[in-house]
Amino acid sequence: MLLTTVFAKIGPPPDKQRRRLEYPIEMLAPLMTLGPTSWNRLIYEIYDHAGGTDLRYERLCILAALDQLALTAHSSTWRTLEEAGFVDLQQRCIADKYICGFTREQLASASGSWVSDFIALALGLFMTSIDRWTTLHKSPGDPRCAQGLDMLQYAVVPVFDKLWDVRDPFLLSHAVCTITTDRVYNSLHGCLAALGAMAALTLKESRPIDIANTRIPHVQLIIWMHNSVQKLRNRALENLTEIVCDRDSQWDAFFRSIAQDGVSQEQITASILDDFADENVINYSLFNVASFSIVRDEAHARERLPPPVSSEPQLGAYTLAAARRQICLGSDSEVSAHDILLSMFTIFKRETTAAGSTPDRQIYGFLDLFCQYAMIQITAAAGQRSHGPERLNEVIPWWFPRLSKLDRNDNRAKTVAMRRHLRKSWQNIADELKRKRLPQQDTNWSVFSFLWKKVGSLIPPVSEDTGEAPFGLLQRCGWSECLCSVHKPAHKMHVCKGCWLVAYCGSRCQANDWEKGGHKRHCRRRTA
Repeated sequence: MLLTTVFAKIGPPPDKQRRRLEYPIEMLAPLMTLGPTSWNRLIYEIYDHAGGTDLRYERLCILAALDQLALTAHSSTWRTLEEAGFVDLQQRCIADKYICGFTREQLASASGSWVSDFIALALGLFMTSIDRWTTLHKSPGDPRCAQGLDMLQYAVVPVFDKLWDVRDPFLLSHAVCTITTDRVYNSLHGCLAALGAMAALTLKESRPIDIANTRIPHVQLIIWMHNSVQKLRNRALENLTEIVCDRDSQWDAFFRSIAQDGVSQEQITASILDDFADENVINYSLFNVASFSIVRDEAHARERLPPPVSSEPQLGAYTLAAARRQICLGSDSEVSAHDILLSMFTIFKRETTAAGSTPDRQIYGFLDLFCQYAMIQITAAAGQRSHGPERLNEVIPWWFPRLSKLDRNDNRAKTVAMRRHLRKSWQNIADELKRKRLPQQDTNWSVFSFLWKKVGSLIPPVSEDTGEAPFGLLQRCGWSECLCSVHKPAHKMHVCKGCWLVAYCGSRCQANDWEKGGHKRHCRRRTA
């Protein structure tokens, strides 16, 4: 066979390049002399003769070598290969023979063995081929673009379906989930996350993914729930939200599907709680999944969710901490996300229903965050009608009875600081509403203004600020308007290196304190 002859000439890649199947160009000289026609003969031989396990690696090396040559080939050579079906055959070969070609029994019994590394190699080559195709044919008007999308769906969807079917123990094995940092993106989970992102982007731009008929988001969920590397988990979660999108029907179909496949709501909630509790996690997608999985709406929650478990009272506190972390350290576009507010609100409703009460500090914390989002909506209004005030108006009335039960005799320094901070945030919103005359322009803002006045009447009175800090400055953000200046910081703080006296959440807080808080009058330079 031509295959045997070629491999005898080029052999496997050198040791240093084997993990990514990369050949030094000089090793590919025997393939260069064959020409495109013989290249396709090689592909056909590989596709038509599955062979035994001992031949899979050798044939994958040949595919990698051909892929490298195609990548560097002259445009006319590439067109010849393309017309002869090289890319189509290459992708089908990898998907059919090197991933889906393993039986369920082989995969189930091979968890932690060479099979996972081998499939990761195949997936890496698979992604290279897809990436080149989508780069060459980006225009939807190009007939090859539709052909490429057909090929992508044909090749990618079965790969994820196959691996989802054998997720336990194959995708959930200790060897697959626990990886070293230097191997993150070359691991099986790393390749599946990268392939999921590529498929989501390509198909989202030109052709929606049918959630009911693919397991791409399901595998991303598995990676997020079980992988040991947080960076990879975040990437998989972002893929999941990109693929499913923000439509309720898509999320309903997705959660119904995973429930039928044995992934329980308790497992998902536990993973969300773990990420909320981790001060190193800053991921808006986490709130997106939380809002659609455990708190989407009350009717669905009553149908799906079990009674709160013993760990669930922590969920409200951790959600507040994660939301503050997102505001302090997330990007401006993520700060305004409604999913964060919705997540916190419904979690609080669940907790109060179960426990009968909510700690005062959590009420102050929630309303302080609510003020942040209300101000964002007011700033963005600018005479334009939006659904922002309607969403805010839905949340406010639920808090009236909770505010009326606040302990007005609690004069501890920390409580007074939280109360004073909330009062200041409330006043800023009232002033901004009046300045922009929004209640006179929009009925929804008029309702909000009425409800907001009632909120102000229910916030316990507070004495004048004496200027004395209720706790050490290095434990709180130096900018007084930051939530972490009065609430427990949900992340690591950075000390100002100009004076070594004040701590900040990040550059945003430090810049605000320097310009608005008067820090530049007491510090020789702004640096952290």
